[in-house]
Amino acid sequence: MCNSKKSLNGYKILEGKNEYSHFFGGKAFKTPLCPNCKQPMQLIMRFDTSDPALQSVHSILGVLPLVGCLNCSGCWETQFFGIEQGEVHLLSQNDEECWIAEEEDQLPSPLPEVPLQLIPLLEEEIMKDNLSDEEIDFIFDQFGTNYIGRLFNELMESEEDKKEYECCYCGNPMMYLASITEDMSENSDLISAISFQFGEIILNFFLCTECNVMRTENLSS
Repeated sequence: MCNSKKSLNGYKILEGKNEYSHFFGGKAFKTPLCPNCKQPMQLIMRFDTSDPALQSVHSILGVLPLVGCLNCSGCWETQFFGIEQGEVHLLSQNDEECWIAEEEDQLPSPLPEVPLQLIPLLEEEIMKDNLSDEEIDFIFDQFGTNYIGRLFNELMESEEDKKEYECCYCGNPMMYLASITEDMSENSDLISAISFQFGEIILNFFLCTECNVMRTENLSS
């Protein structure tokens, strides 16, 4: 099986120096060309799995990359990536819209490299069963406003929307890794080196630990 169902302790992802090599952006990995906009995809974040916070994937990957195309509709639907040493390959991409951002609105690839830190989620920030609507709203309000990403814990989705996300190779459920967003309505600039506003997009990442396959899903906020 790709994934045990056990929920891991969750962390907030924020800009800040850390003793481990966690970074937003950079060019530590070769990324694939997007089939839609024909530009190199962005290495959005990478995490040093020697950090005890990432012990669940340390035996699989020394560095955990989160990759996607932020300049077109390529990240709006399901993508699958293969991960090798220093390189990420696109396995498949569903893109029915084929939209491309105006040139002046496009983000660079590579993105500027900025150090990241992982801060444990507070009790009131943890997704779990049987939360009230007010508790869920609080979590969503904080995410993208006070911090740019969530690592582990559980996927931010309602009870009625919960589903398994399966590997394209083995068909087994994948491990939930992370979610990234920045609230377009706030002037928070959670990454100081660049305006990185997703708007209504929450980009979610899953990993098959058997096949070294990563899946991305865009869930609207």
